[in-house]
Amino acid sequence: GAFPFELTVPGGRVRAGGVTVIGILPLFRRRGLLSGLMRAQFEAMHERGEHVAYLWASEDRIYGRYGYGMASQTLWVDLSRDHAGFAEALATFPDVYERVAVRTPGMFARTPAWWVTRALRDAPDRRDGGGEHVRILYEEDGRPDGYAVYRIHAHWDDGLADGHVNVIEALGASPGATAAIWRSLLDVDW
Repeated sequence: GAFPFELTVPGGRVRAGGVTVIGILPLFRRRGLLSGLMRAQFEAMHERGEHVAYLWASEDRIYGRYGYGMASQTLWVDLSRDHAGFAEALATFPDVYERVAVRTPGMFARTPAWWVTRALRDAPDRRDGGGEHVRILYEEDGRPDGYAVYRIHAHWDDGLADGHVNVIEALGASPGATAAIWRSLLDVDW
């Protein structure tokens, strides 16, 4: 699959294909099927005017031969605290995200459907033993300027807290907002 997105690059945004769910069953490997599939996908994206393709790969070593390379990395941070407030994320987070995305190469524009079904969806089968999403909003002079979405994984070992926090997304539209959001995340108790 390749979903249409707009991707921020130095100087603006371009149409891009967000590639996902590529695979060949083991029984059919080593027959050129993946190469043919990739070629057809690139041609279709080119015809739609999507001159950039990007992929969030489960195994990056496979896709270098098709022109993909490392563009960004994910950072995992273990946190041991659990206190935060709640805000109406759908009404405020997209504006903050957009202000960050338009000036950050590699970030794509999100549709309202993406926010509802992907970014803020909190399905129990995606929790990996953690609690529901916790969402925090940072405001500067009454304007939303940063946010975080995270999940608490409470765990106790011999009566002592041994849990962690999974930060799903944390953004600030300014350096001060970014610092405030991470200060809040690092101050989560237990």
